[in-house]
Amino acid sequence: MTMLELGPKDGLYYEYTPPARDGACTYVFVNPITGDVGLWNAAIVPALQKEGHGTLVYNFRGQANSPFSPDLALSEDVIVGDLRALLSHVQPPRPVLIGLSIGGLYAAKAYLAGEKVAGLVLVNTLRRITPRLAWMNDATVRAMQVGGPDLMKDLLFHLLVHL
Repeated sequence: MTMLELGPKDGLYYEYTPPARDGACTYVFVNPITGDVGLWNAAIVPALQKEGHGTLVYNFRGQANSPFSPDLALSEDVIVGDLRALLSHVQPPRPVLIGLSIGGLYAAKAYLAGEKVAGLVLVNTLRRITPRLAWMNDATVRAMQVGGPDLMKDLLFHLLVHL
């Protein structure tokens, strides 16, 4: 298991495969709150690697295999800072940030903070923030702070999967 240590109780689990051919990009996948590396590894990562591209997948602090200090507020600034730290650590060639849902916001904020990237792909990302959406976003962050991904799955799984 590859881990970027961020502190005594904090780290980012990641998987990096460099490009296999000259001029290829490295696709950097930024999860939604309720996702993890498995979301990308199922089909997208193998297809890109087959074409010679590099890939970098990782889990936010609090997602699978990425530990976090219980007293740490998993804020937007922390998550964007972690993405930037991971990019600095790995230094993937020609990175293309791909963010799904709120992961797109984090990818865009990393770019706006000065990350040098070859591209930025936003998937189902930007919506106008209304009071209802702001409440849902705040509740999601608080649920992750209190109970991590297991609590998030308990709260939202029924909305994501029809059994």
